[in-house]
Amino acid sequence: MSALYCTLVFDLYNLYQCSSHCQALFAGVVNIVPGYGPTAGQALVRHPDVDKIAFTGSTEIGQLIHTGCSETLKRCTLELGGKSPNIILSDADCEYCLSDPIKLLES
Repeated sequence: MSALYCTLVFDLYNLYQCSSHCQALFAGVVNIVPGYGPTAGQALVRHPDVDKIAFTGSTEIGQLIHTGCSETLKRCTLELGGKSPNIILSDADCEYCLSDPIKLLES
């Protein structure tokens, strides 16, 4: 399937992150689902017409989503365990990077 036919579904939490970008897309490409994870999120995971779930968040919730997706043979992509990943290359000053990760994010 070509990316031409793909759509996006966001929950309201992520709406502020994409609001300026969403205006430039065709109607129906981005869909907003209001609600909380235990209700709206679970409904998406269990719905037979949803082909794939992508989730960024906690490991605990990721495990629940993975289990739900496996029950319907749905593909899923999970980014778990944190919200501010750092990529540290081989030539980085590791002492500095590990001493204060918050300082690293601000620099």
